[in-house]
Amino acid sequence: MMKSHSRLLALGLIFVTALTLAACATPEYRIRNHPDIYAQATPAQQALIGKGQIGLGFKPEFVRLALGRPDRVSQRTDADGTEVVWHYAAPQSTVVWTTGFGYPFYDPFFGPNIIAVPTAGNDRLSVTFRNNTVVSIDETVHP
Repeated sequence: MMKSHSRLLALGLIFVTALTLAACATPEYRIRNHPDIYAQATPAQQALIGKGQIGLGFKPEFVRLALGRPDRVSQRTDADGTEVVWHYAAPQSTVVWTTGFGYPFYDPFFGPNIIAVPTAGNDRLSVTFRNNTVVSIDETVHP
């Protein structure tokens, strides 16, 4: 009985943590925390930001409001100047079999268990900036 109660408590804590993190990941949350940046956008830009979308001509601050922080940033320099690319990864999971005895994860309930571990996948979206302005948006379309 105690083992079952502890497991339910752990699952509840994980669920509450996931909900909290998901709330932080919304455009509404970011807008609420940075109203001064949101006010600098045009009405058309504000409409896109509110839907978690971006457009050409956006400043980096507007992209961050709409999409959050990028998963990684790269830079490319050519004869025309330097471009900065923000990469947003597609979420993926890797399935891991645990024995319950510490490899690869310690399981206090003495597994075996199958766990889906989030991992970085391919880019779902790449946003290119030149002179602090969005000049290109590359989105991966899955069939």
